[in-house]
Amino acid sequence: MPKGLMIVTSINALLLLGFSAYLIGVFYAGDTVRTINFVSSWIAVAGFLATLIGTFFASPFWHRLARGAMYAMSLGFGLQIFGLITQLTKLDAIATAFGLALLIFYLVGARGYLNSEQARIWFKMNG
Repeated sequence: MPKGLMIVTSINALLLLGFSAYLIGVFYAGDTVRTINFVSSWIAVAGFLATLIGTFFASPFWHRLARGAMYAMSLGFGLQIFGLITQLTKLDAIATAFGLALLIFYLVGARGYLNSEQARIWFKMNG
C-alpha cells in the first residue's frame, strides 16, 4: 500500500471513530440535535467506512465508491456550515464552522490523492 494511502486511511479511521462516538453520545445522552447535523454525521460514518473498506479491497469499483463517498461527505459538511450562518455571532458556532471547513479541505485533498498515479495503481485502475 502506498504511504499516502496509509496516511489517508489512518486519518479516515480516526475520523470514523470520532463521528461514531458522537452518534453514540447523541443516542444515549438524549440531547436534541439538529437534523442536518445528525444526517451529516451518518453520511460521514458511512462515507469513512466505505473509504476504509475500499482501500483494503483495492478494486476500481471501490475506488469510485470511495471518491463518491468523500464528495458526499464534503457536501454534507458544507450544508452544515450553511446551517450555522445564522449562529455566527457565537464563538462555538464559529469554531464549528472553521473545523468543518478544515474537514472539507482535507476531504477534497484526500479525494484528489485518490486520483493520483500511486492510488490509481493500487486500485488497479486502467488509464
